Amino acid sequence: MPKFFVMSDIHGFYDEMKSALDESGFDENNPEHWLISCGDEWDRGPKPIEVMRFLSGLERKIIIRGNHTILFEDLCERGYYEWYDSSNGTLGTVKKIGCYSSMYTFDLCCIKALERTKKYRNNMVNYFETKNHIFVHSWIPLIIEDDYPKYYTRDREYHFNPNWRNATEKEWEQAMWGNPFKIAEQGLNQTDKTIVFGHWHCSTGWAKAEGRSEFGEDATFEPYFGDGFISIDACTAHSGKCNVVVIEDEFLEGSDESC
Repeated sequence: MPKFFVMSDIHGFYDEMKSALDESGFDENNPEHWLISCGDEWDRGPKPIEVMRFLSGLERKIIIRGNHTILFEDLCERGYYEWYDSSNGTLGTVKKIGCYSSMYTFDLCCIKALERTKKYRNNMVNYFETKNHIFVHSWIPLIIEDDYPKYYTRDREYHFNPNWRNATEKEWEQAMWGNPFKIAEQGLNQTDKTIVFGHWHCSTGWAKAEGRSEFGEDATFEPYFGDGFISIDACTAHSGKCNVVVIEDEFLEGSDESC
C-alpha cells in the first residue's frame, strides 16, 4: 500500500524540511513513497529556491496550491510591492527567485520570478484525494451567502458544499485563507473522509483541547488529530521544526498515479 509523507507550510525552511523527511523515513527511491505538500512552500524562510528544486526533482509528489502562492503571483503580476508583501515574506522570496539586484528594476525581477516558477506552479493542484483522506491547504470550498471577494473571516458562518470538487478557482482561493479549526467546529466536514490541512498552526488545536497557550512556553506544534481532520502546520518560523505525517492509504480507483 502507498505511504504518503505529508507536510505543509515549509515557508522556505529547506533544512528543517529535509531533517523532518529524513526522520520520518521518506525515501524518494522507494516506489511506495509519495510526498504531499499541502501548500505554502515559500516566504519567510531563507531557502525558497532549494525547497522548489527539491520538490520539483521528486518523481512521486503532489504539490497543493496555498495562499502564499497567490500572494507570490499577485506581487509578481503587480510589479511593485506593498507593506504586507514584506511582512508576509513574499517580497524576499520574489527577490531571491528573481535574482534581484541594482542592475535592473524590480518589475523585471517579478517577470523573471514568474518565469522561473511557471512550470512548478502549473503542476500545483487545489486538492488531492485518496480512498480515506482529502488533502488541502486550509479547507475544502464552502457555500457562502454573498459574494465575498478574497478570504474567509474567522467569525463567518458557512455551509457545506456537496459539490466542492467542482468549485471554481475563485472558490478554491477563498478556501485557502480561513481558520480551519473555526470551520471544523461548525461541523463542516460532511464528507466521509479525513481532511488533512496546513495553513493554521497546530498549537490552536492543542490549546483548545488541553488549555495550552498557542505560542507560549507550553505550546506544542505537533500534528493535531481532531474529529474528521488532521492539522500539520508546525508554524516553522516560530517553532523551528517541520511536521511530516505518514499516512498509508489507497489511491482512488482510476486516479492518475503519475503526478
